[in-house]
Amino acid sequence: MHKGKFNSTLNPTNSPKQYQRIHFPWARVIVVEHNHVGDIEQYYYDNKECLAIRTGTYSMYDEYALQNGYYGSHVCNPTVIMFPDKDKLVGFKNMHDGITYLRAVRAEYMARLEN
Repeated sequence: MHKGKFNSTLNPTNSPKQYQRIHFPWARVIVVEHNHVGDIEQYYYDNKECLAIRTGTYSMYDEYALQNGYYGSHVCNPTVIMFPDKDKLVGFKNMHDGITYLRAVRAEYMARLEN
């Protein structure tokens, strides 16, 4: 969702986790935008691995960011790797880190097939 409630300056992933608890208990990945601070948290809910994501903003150098202490903050370009053969999710704030991880997992899988 774009703009949510339950925002916390101390815990950026509070909003997505509260939306899961109240509205989407079956969801595994909850994403809430409209916040200058990007964050991602991996946690267990209802005995299932889940991810709460705040995407942050690309408006890092606008007037609002300057006035509210967000000037030059980093961009969170979240990536979630979902394993097809097991109940496992891995989240990354940076897409390139997710790609590096995926390549390593694929290389390990291919090495196992060769042996």
